[in-house]
Amino acid sequence: SPVPGSIGIGHTRWATHGPPDKKNAHPLTVGRVAVAHNGIIENHAELRRALQKDGRRFSSDTDTEVFAHLLDMRLGAAAAGDAAEAAAMRAAVGRLRGAFALAAVAVGRDKIMCARRGAPLLAAMGPDGVYVTSDAHALERRAETVAFPEDGDIVILSPGRVVFFDSSGRPARRKWLRAPDVADEAALGDHAHFMRKEMLEQPAAVAATLDPLLSRERIVPRLFGAGASAAFERIQDVVIAACGTSYHAGLAGRRWLEERAEIPCRAEIASEYRGMPRPRPRAGDLLVAISQSGETADTLGALRDFRERGLGRSLAICNTAQSAMAREASMFLPTRAGIEIGVASTKTFTAQMAALAATSLAMARVRRVYNQSPTSDGAEKRAMTELAALPEIIRKSLELEEAVQKWARAIAKTLGVIFVARGRLLPLALEGALKLKELSYIHAESCPAGELKHGTLALVERGTPVIGLAGDDAFLPKTSANLAEAEARGARLFVLAGKDFEMKGANVIRVPECPEWLSPFAFAAPTQMLAYHTALELDRDIDKPRNLAKSVTVE
Repeated sequence: SPVPGSIGIGHTRWATHGPPDKKNAHPLTVGRVAVAHNGIIENHAELRRALQKDGRRFSSDTDTEVFAHLLDMRLGAAAAGDAAEAAAMRAAVGRLRGAFALAAVAVGRDKIMCARRGAPLLAAMGPDGVYVTSDAHALERRAETVAFPEDGDIVILSPGRVVFFDSSGRPARRKWLRAPDVADEAALGDHAHFMRKEMLEQPAAVAATLDPLLSRERIVPRLFGAGASAAFERIQDVVIAACGTSYHAGLAGRRWLEERAEIPCRAEIASEYRGMPRPRPRAGDLLVAISQSGETADTLGALRDFRERGLGRSLAICNTAQSAMAREASMFLPTRAGIEIGVASTKTFTAQMAALAATSLAMARVRRVYNQSPTSDGAEKRAMTELAALPEIIRKSLELEEAVQKWARAIAKTLGVIFVARGRLLPLALEGALKLKELSYIHAESCPAGELKHGTLALVERGTPVIGLAGDDAFLPKTSANLAEAEARGARLFVLAGKDFEMKGANVIRVPECPEWLSPFAFAAPTQMLAYHTALELDRDIDKPRNLAKSVTVE
């Protein structure tokens, strides 16, 4: 640094295929072409064999290299000019199966040639140049305007201009928008890690997500998009599709939609949902797609599959208004959590749950659930008041950090941990186990407390940590009995609990009082902090856990 020249491409992650070493690092160079690639080329093996038969030699283990060879061959015969270079890109991309964003440069051509299919890509313009990136946050304050290529687009960037060609090869116009200003949000400040900063931002993130929805006496369906009121009224079934942490938020949301809005609902892991047999299409079906980035490949695939089959309306809940998911769903509800840098999602998780809780009230309003019973008078207003109090409940739960830190010192000395819960707290047990293994690399699993005796108890021996989540609900006596079973077999109990839980010998941390239906919010921060401090004890890379990425754009 500084690097001479006026054009360049780079990549912050290693290849999907092959170990992270120099030969597999992007950009990859073949002949007169260099390529950076985000995504996956599914038919790379057969293309590699065909190219090798034609005398092409490969130097990496990556799927990306097949595209570099294809483009090198096409560009060799292509004339100079945007249309000719776009045609070469389109011909090379036409041989590929999969989801990808590609950027290429070539000797003698003063431009960046790009292609997008099923993966995030945006173009940007600023006072110092033109840009292409997979994430707007990478641009900080360099860009003034951004444009989002459509699926199948070829994009050619030259000094001072950006040209788009659609999937059929015709010149296309794409809308330019003001670039988001994210530089201040992305600053670490006085915090040791972005994850800790983002955990502490949860009260603000939940407040920002809820404030536009709670600013009236009722949650107005039109805040979800045009036609939302009629769509909500017609809903017969809801499917929530998501991955990882967002899936756990969806599990919490499922209960609220069934309980509050009285709508049959199921939550599905997006990568599995796409392979399931489909019932006959009905206008009353709703798919709720949840994602932090709005670009999660499996969730986006589920949304597109649902839409293409004509299976009803769709609602995207995500943190990026300009994302593919937000643009492609028929309705959109933003989680206004701000930029999240840490790979392990924290504030977006609680913001997603808040959005789902509010959605359940909006659907209940449209479906007149609150008007069904003489005892329902004031129930909707009370529920909205309880939602509005969530930031304070989360703030109080963050004050438990010192007590959680003591638990982390013990957990860090173990090889495996079991999380258990029942009912509406089960998604938090699943999320607690996920966070612990993501960050500390300690094996962690979760199961319903009632399932312990159906197999998981075989893992319990003297000293095995069992982390229980015990709320003040109808399940409490049974949860307590299940924990006692584990303790009788030598488990060391660590219990996050409400005020009513009592068990001699258990390590107990009391979470803040909370309306029972919203209890997941009181348990979220302590489970996150336990994973954070355990990883800290073990000197792990907290913001960037090994083998993981923030935005999962491959299937």
